[in-house]
Amino acid sequence: MEIESPDPGKEVRNQFDFTLPLHGQYLTNPAYDSVTITWITRVPCGGGIEYREKGTEDFKRVWQKFYGQIDCSSDLHSIHLENLKPGTEYEYRFVTLPDPFMAYDTSVRTGKEIYSFRTLDPQKMNYKVFFLADHHGSARLSLDPMTALSGAQDADFFVFLGDNVEDNMNHARYFLTQGFLDDVSRKWGKSKATVFLRGNHDLSGREQYAFGKYFPRKDGKSYFSFSQGNVLFIVLDSMWANANPNVKEQTLSYQDYFREQAEWIQTLKSTPAWKEAEFRIVMAHVATHGGSWGTQYMAQFFKDVLNDDTPEGRIHYFLAGHEHACIRIDPRSSATKVSRPPNTQPFPDDFNYGLLIVNIWDALILEVEPGKLTFTSYDCRNHGKIRDSFIVTPDGSVKDNMENIQVFPPPTAANTEERP
Repeated sequence: MEIESPDPGKEVRNQFDFTLPLHGQYLTNPAYDSVTITWITRVPCGGGIEYREKGTEDFKRVWQKFYGQIDCSSDLHSIHLENLKPGTEYEYRFVTLPDPFMAYDTSVRTGKEIYSFRTLDPQKMNYKVFFLADHHGSARLSLDPMTALSGAQDADFFVFLGDNVEDNMNHARYFLTQGFLDDVSRKWGKSKATVFLRGNHDLSGREQYAFGKYFPRKDGKSYFSFSQGNVLFIVLDSMWANANPNVKEQTLSYQDYFREQAEWIQTLKSTPAWKEAEFRIVMAHVATHGGSWGTQYMAQFFKDVLNDDTPEGRIHYFLAGHEHACIRIDPRSSATKVSRPPNTQPFPDDFNYGLLIVNIWDALILEVEPGKLTFTSYDCRNHGKIRDSFIVTPDGSVKDNMENIQVFPPPTAANTEERP
């Protein structure tokens, strides 16, 4: 290939230049003043990022370090960029440093490719969010049509509601990268953030402990919150859904983690982020009600802290996956809309917030505007046909946004099948 350059030799990538990712990059942990960038190089090496506010000249360099050293031991790299400006566009590029014991040339290499991202904006009140759940590694097949059929290309950020890997975390590198991360990077991941929740399949297999290495947070927690405009998004980890009852100590650890999350929510309620939010949306892989297996554990720990119906304490909607069905339960209802839950147990009608379970291969679009949230579910196995659409207002009210939505009566003990 002919390269137009006064010195074409300089355009050829050096063998010790690892600045072009083998997998990734993908952005996580969206916030007003920070973001996380993760990527995988073709060999273990020191990995870093140079970044600058767009329109400025000088780059600031940040290395991934361990015990004060540039860490050359891994091919998986994550950098938490902090102290950024809200609603601001930044440019970045990769830098690498070869392992000094593996290379005779230990020069720092600076990437030729420049990428960009924008931090979340507290002033942005009109925007779009894309959600999917339980794709089980099928993103290679489904991500392009799902985004096209739902109009998600211009979403501000994207949320995967768990069960991301094909079956479990055996051969994690393969199922994570080629299952969905490569396609996330190809579609939007280099410039827009994705929120990855952990599902029960992401919490199984001999490499289950690696999930947090691919989706790290500086505080080491898998639960967190972030805001954009008038909405506070709250991410919970429903990890107990995969608890092995024979491993007693691990089960007790899961219980402790649930209590920790519930206490954190109570503390979050006293923060300006909670108090100033017009809407609050909670997300977890497993729901708190609906009768499916695992909801009883979620309700045990989270119902009390989430079931506040006061204007200053309420949450407006709970989004989940796990069921492989599109199921909506309106506030204080035991009937379900759109689909009947499979293998359900009777559940009470005293939940003050609505629940939406996102179907496998459905694309859920949330359109945010002042005074209104509009949720629309697109059936991407049926040419993007709208399966459900509804509107939520600040007082917690829910209104159907389309006609002829099916309503199913609540299950009873007489017609309920026990889950094996």
